[in-house]
Amino acid sequence: MKPLKHFYWLDWMRFIAAFMVVVCHARGYHWVDFGSLPKSEQTFPIKVFFALTRAGLEWVVVFFVLSGFLVGGGVIRRTLDRSFDFSSFAIDRVSRIWVPLIPALILTLVVALICGYPVSFAELIGNVFALQGIFFQNFAHNMPLWSLSYEVWFYIIIGAVGILLQPGIKSKTAAFFMLAVGAVVFTKLSFSYLSCWLLGAFCLFLVSDKFKPAVLISGVTLAVLGSVISQLRSETISFTAASLVAFIPSREIAVLIESAGIGLLTAAICKVEPKGTLLVYMEKFGTKLAAFSYTLYLTHYPILDLWIYFSPTRNPSITAFSFLIFVSKVFSCLLAAWLLYLPFEAKTVSVRAWMRNFGSRRQLMADV
Repeated sequence: MKPLKHFYWLDWMRFIAAFMVVVCHARGYHWVDFGSLPKSEQTFPIKVFFALTRAGLEWVVVFFVLSGFLVGGGVIRRTLDRSFDFSSFAIDRVSRIWVPLIPALILTLVVALICGYPVSFAELIGNVFALQGIFFQNFAHNMPLWSLSYEVWFYIIIGAVGILLQPGIKSKTAAFFMLAVGAVVFTKLSFSYLSCWLLGAFCLFLVSDKFKPAVLISGVTLAVLGSVISQLRSETISFTAASLVAFIPSREIAVLIESAGIGLLTAAICKVEPKGTLLVYMEKFGTKLAAFSYTLYLTHYPILDLWIYFSPTRNPSITAFSFLIFVSKVFSCLLAAWLLYLPFEAKTVSVRAWMRNFGSRRQLMADV
């Protein structure tokens, strides 16, 4: 399978999305709601800070779009040029998802036992096989796991499509079955997120070597507009806007608007090659940060649960000390993710190579 060309700046998007999910969750559990702060602290800057650190779902949508752009778009492109190889695709996706996921689930189990959360081993197995949201809940209070089932089923569906559209493959019964199961699954999961992913996939075909400001401006505008509408439609919004909400689209439509914007933004910037030493360094540094962003996403909630267990009271006021503790919480999530990344996610390429070699040896033995 031919690798995709290098895309610039997308690693920064991946890391920022993961980091902002951490910040949103940390802030939500660290301070009381904005309306419960002292009146003297309900200032415009603090209102902006609280608004920016409550958009967790909107940052998860960035992950979906980027995944669709890189994985879904890649499968479509390879299918069109007749180079799609399902076995290689499956090895890539299995190693990508499960090498970081298994240790993250073990961490979640350990934290749940420390904090006294109920632990269901059936639920654990269900989360291993991406059945949360379908038959099981997120394992042991690790809320971000909900999006992993979506990601896995995106892969299953696009893999089946790749097989069905690939000429020369005689037996396609398994692919039809995979596609049918995926269709049934999305009667339980939200179809709007699959639409977000597909929007990202099709935006790959808008990529041009020539920078197009109109695409960038359109992308930013739609992304911001969709995010704002999504927040206005949020059930946890901290001010009454019933009269305004009655005239705006649903949150599902808002998420699609945001996704279209993120897709256009991605297509606009991914071929903008950094020029100069500083920008080249920045782009490469983004790659280092993005390397452990998936582990960060999977593990930050258990780390925050430990903070809550040992200090369950939310801060009633924003002080220099409370802000320092907030920063410490975020930093602890980053540090724990990096330490868990080193022995596991960092070895993904090696695991992938081993899986390919193992498959090759089995095929060789079968041919003997």
